[in-house]
Amino acid sequence: MSIKYESKQPQLNFPEIDEEIISRAWNCCDEDMNKTSEVLHFIHDNSTRLEHQQYLLLLWEDFGNRVDKTIILNIWKQCNEIYYETRLKLEEICSSCYVNSCCTLREHMQRKCKQLSANFHQTIGNAEYNLQNFGFEKVNNKDWYYLRDIQILYLWNCYRKWINTQLIYKTKLNIPEKIFMLRNGKWKEYEIAFDYEYRRIVLFDNVKLKVKSLQVGNPKKLSLEFNVHIQWYNDLSD
Repeated sequence: MSIKYESKQPQLNFPEIDEEIISRAWNCCDEDMNKTSEVLHFIHDNSTRLEHQQYLLLLWEDFGNRVDKTIILNIWKQCNEIYYETRLKLEEICSSCYVNSCCTLREHMQRKCKQLSANFHQTIGNAEYNLQNFGFEKVNNKDWYYLRDIQILYLWNCYRKWINTQLIYKTKLNIPEKIFMLRNGKWKEYEIAFDYEYRRIVLFDNVKLKVKSLQVGNPKKLSLEFNVHIQWYNDLSD
């Protein structure tokens, strides 16, 4: 089934919903039919006005990568579809999740350093140095936050920078950075990274700004898995 066919399907099921709303919902759900149908059903079943539909999609776009979309819908309903109140509650959830994650990460690093007899303070210093390079800012001299709008292209470049520190990139020459893949009868260009450490191939679509990961082995860094190799070759045949 082609992407072009799927992208029209939600509109066939919800002809009364504005085309722009359907398109935004489709993009927010990463072109997933089931997830898109869920939010469109919600809009349809609750007779949500066009203005409120736009607010709901705005919340989905801003928080969808941090809060489960079902939770967003539930909070939106609990707040009687009031945009400002819903946004405040979602920001509280994100803030709480971040603080808990930050504390958990620090505790995990401290435990690991103790197990490996590593210098915890030096490790934290290196982590903070990397956070700063990635664009995070320290707030109130305590927690690190990414205060800018998240840009997928920027994150990809940070990932590539980290990938290039792996030993394989320092010992092998001419590792390809771009490839063409045949998909749905069409050739598409992707940027490519070989993550040897976690045994995966990562592809970046620089048109749609989407990342795809192909796992080719056990992703655990310390896995004792053998005979897993990532190789590439050029095939110009039809």
